[in-house]
Amino acid sequence: MTECRVQEFPRLSFLSLCDTSKQLKRNVDVITNKVMLRLFDQLFAIGQKKAHERLCFLLQQLKERQTIKGGYSFELFMSRQDIADYLGLTLETVSRAFSRLQNEGLIEVQSAHHVAVLDEQGLHTAR
Repeated sequence: MTECRVQEFPRLSFLSLCDTSKQLKRNVDVITNKVMLRLFDQLFAIGQKKAHERLCFLLQQLKERQTIKGGYSFELFMSRQDIADYLGLTLETVSRAFSRLQNEGLIEVQSAHHVAVLDEQGLHTAR
């Protein structure tokens, strides 16, 4: 986790502010649409995909959020059990899925909490 500042803002006041600022309203709409698209992707992934495809989906999401420009490795802030719970899988199935992706040359598990993507297109295609 990284340090951040959070400020509470009453919802009704925020909505009123959105009514007075077209740019803020546009930004809120863009963010809302992105959140909804990710939610639908996640629901489809959990409901329709095989275990290794679910893991590819999650790794792709995490990579997109964390990659430093030009980098293909990232930190996993979730334990294997957290990943299993999030994807609706067992811990053993997640471990097998990680092994499969590593054996296929798509990822390299550098440590329990660090993964390198070796084949981004393959990772995307597998999901």
